[in-house]
Amino acid sequence: MVDLVSLNWLAILIATAAAFLLGGLWYGPVFGMGAIIGAF
Repeated sequence: MVDLVSLNWLAILIATAAAFLLGGLWYGPVFGMGAIIGAF
């Protein structure tokens, strides 16, 4: 079982924020509707 105290919470927060921002850019102003249409 994973010990929650030993996790690197800063790295988890940074990775979560990076994924959120990258997803926002991917489906937002950078690629727009092309990414949504290309996914289907």
